[in-house]
Amino acid sequence: MSVLAERAMLARFSATKWAARKHDKAVTSEVATTHKADKAKAGRYHKRLLASDSLNAIKQIEVKARTLHYDLTLPWLFEGVDLLPILNYEQYCLEMGDNSRAFYAAVDVFIFDYPAEVEYAKKVLGTMYKAEDYPTPAAVKQKFGFDMSFWPVPEAGDWRVQIEDEAEARIKADIEERLTAQTEEVLRATWERAFKPLSRMVERLSDPDHIFRDSLVTNVADLVTMLPKLNIMEDPDIKKLTEDLRLDICGLNPQDLRDDDKARADGAKAAKKVLADIEAKMAAFMA
Repeated sequence: MSVLAERAMLARFSATKWAARKHDKAVTSEVATTHKADKAKAGRYHKRLLASDSLNAIKQIEVKARTLHYDLTLPWLFEGVDLLPILNYEQYCLEMGDNSRAFYAAVDVFIFDYPAEVEYAKKVLGTMYKAEDYPTPAAVKQKFGFDMSFWPVPEAGDWRVQIEDEAEARIKADIEERLTAQTEEVLRATWERAFKPLSRMVERLSDPDHIFRDSLVTNVADLVTMLPKLNIMEDPDIKKLTEDLRLDICGLNPQDLRDDDKARADGAKAAKKVLADIEAKMAAFMA
């Protein structure tokens, strides 16, 4: 079994929701006529069916869940399917489960509000309101979904059909090549995950007048907690990076960096040194 198959799994998160938007052909035509434009090419008018706080709450939970998914996973071969380290599985299930329950609770609130929201839409949309644009509450509720799926990481030997030996060898070689390339991509993505907060720190601290929040430092502390879990291949350079961040960056005090010019300059210098190491590794992947 490969290292990836032993230490990670594939995870997919998807959320569906009612868009609450509708292409209005009549208004599109009216606008094009008013401006003497080409009706087929000038554009389309999409009206917002509801201006709903409870609908926005559902969207915010989805965004929170999607952010969590990307924070705990690394990119994989297929869009929408990502690599979840085994060390992150328990946290993933726990926190995504919380988000799932919050999502469906928010859907229930929206469905309860829906009839009143439709009535209010009549005032907001005026003559653009059309009753047929609004499904029944039961039909709208079916448009919402929150789903998580997991699979084992595939390996070249995962074949369960009888094919010619030559074709089997060719397919296995292709899979092995793709898995090797993806292993490099996993490492590159891990370094990129570290690049973003460090580059932001260098930018902020290098300018004495730049205002910053405590998250400039706490984001790096969060990264130090996450990197060992994302380091599926147990890459020694990533281990060293984690230790450098812990020793040189995590001990910085945000308020000291604001109040003391020397502390700020020293912090910027330390961050630049670590960032240079990250940039060197990322350049190696691009070579």
